[in-house]
Amino acid sequence: MRTQRVSAFVFVVLIALAALSMRSDVAAQDTTTQRHPLVGVWLADTDLESENALDNFLFSSDGSYVQRDANGSVSLGVWEATGEQTATLMIVTAEGDDDSTNYGTIIIRATIEVSADVNSFTAEYTNEFIDPNGTSTGEAGPGFATGERVVAEAQGTPVMSMEEMFSQMEDGSGESDGQESEVDEGDREATPVS
Repeated sequence: MRTQRVSAFVFVVLIALAALSMRSDVAAQDTTTQRHPLVGVWLADTDLESENALDNFLFSSDGSYVQRDANGSVSLGVWEATGEQTATLMIVTAEGDDDSTNYGTIIIRATIEVSADVNSFTAEYTNEFIDPNGTSTGEAGPGFATGERVVAEAQGTPVMSMEEMFSQMEDGSGESDGQESEVDEGDREATPVS
């Protein structure tokens, strides 16, 4: 009976030690990502050669990554700190259509460096396409990207109503309904609230 108790105690201790060692590995990864300057929301340009809409990147402190492209598509990935200002990123995106047709998978791998002021980054990346049969094209690249940190700002003093703004956007001319705006061009920029 005593041998069974000792064996059970040793077994419980071994399980506890194994669990603690796994937790310390997770904590070590979290520590490197939690305090990393890449954590946050960014506006990113992934095609520096042409004029294009910017994408939103979210680097979470737990190492997860979410990207929302200007066209509305969402990609998920993971990132890991490789230094105080550097990181690697891997994004896996399944390609398909509304009929659940599988076109394959795109894997994007990137190396990222955050600037000294931690408000911008530069990245180099490759793309790999894997068809539904598992055949890879190999990595193509490199491509280059830049990002600017999104920071919280207090609201400014409005220079027009929401209706005027949306009307100008729909019209495309910058003026609502083709009429002259009553707001002087010099006053178009919102000013911060004191």
